Amino acid sequence: MSLSIDEAIKKVLSFLKSIPMAPATVKYYSCCCSHVRDYCQRNALQEFSYKDAASFTAEQLKLAENGKFGKIYALIMRKAAY
Repeated sequence: MSLSIDEAIKKVLSFLKSIPMAPATVKYYSCCCSHVRDYCQRNALQEFSYKDAASFTAEQLKLAENGKFGKIYALIMRKAAY
């Protein structure tokens, strides 16, 4: 069974809420997931594979190198994508 990007994000966030994780951390991951969703929309992706996660991560690291945000943020985005 294949899930839409939005359904998959909802399931991930629901799981994060169910484990001992601070609400602020879940909110932070929600923000990261919205960036993944935006990436999928920009690239017309209906599914998000490990290959897509690698491409997304490469894009985030390049943005960090260009000073858009810090490398730590890019690495957190990578974690959210995978």
